[in-house]
Amino acid sequence: MAEFGQSNPLRVVAMSIVYWLIVWPYLLLTGMSLTLGSPATIEILFGNKHKTSK
Repeated sequence: MAEFGQSNPLRVVAMSIVYWLIVWPYLLLTGMSLTLGSPATIEILFGNKHKTSK
């Protein structure tokens, strides 16, 4: 355990922040998809494909 993060607490904190910046969006997307459903999540993120334009 002494070699984890090269024995530097600041490096361990930095690695933790980078880890959560990667994982957090995935968790939010998965939670939205489970709560709202996949079609609603895609529509919220990317808009409605079936817009009528003139």
